[in-house]
Amino acid sequence: MEALAEQGVTVLFKADAERMRDGVKPWTFVANGNPFHEDLLVRTDAVSVAACLDACLPRLREFGLIIPEQEPGAGDTRSGDGRHRPCSPRR
Repeated sequence: MEALAEQGVTVLFKADAERMRDGVKPWTFVANGNPFHEDLLVRTDAVSVAACLDACLPRLREFGLIIPEQEPGAGDTRSGDGRHRPCSPRR
């Protein structure tokens, strides 16, 4: 996350206690700032921090950000139903 901050991106991880208790993707990842437009952010909700990273880091690289590679298999983008959830830009 330090590499993103150095490039002008603000990153937020959130763990939602209510969603965790309910077994519904409790982790949220949000990134915005440069090089995005003012109203664009990259966000996903997932079952773990690793799943958030697996979903969003490729999307951030598509925007041209330099992000060090994570360890292979460090996370999983599958939600509780076993389907992969891509990280999507939101307005």
